[in-house]
Amino acid sequence: MSTEPPLLLDVERLTFGPDALAHHARQVVFVPYAAPGDRVAAEVVERRGGYLRARVTAVMRPGPARTLPGCRYFPTCGGCQWQHVHPAAQRDAKRAVVAEQLARIA
Repeated sequence: MSTEPPLLLDVERLTFGPDALAHHARQVVFVPYAAPGDRVAAEVVERRGGYLRARVTAVMRPGPARTLPGCRYFPTCGGCQWQHVHPAAQRDAKRAVVAEQLARIA
């Protein structure tokens, strides 16, 4: 358990895998299972040179892309990463991830 106060984060977008991206004090924060537009309280679980990893402790304000997962095993089974995100927002995020990857390697 961390002794630090939780970070209040405004989630910007989804990234590859289960992570969403936010910023805190000009530092990138990866937050698994958050949705674009969410305002979350999050606990730092890992510090790296260029980024932080945090886990959501509370969704303070759900974003417009957040939806109820269709499976009662989400996210514990690990088979689906974005069930908490509306399908249209999933498509947009997947399109953006592919475009970003192609731009990076092309």
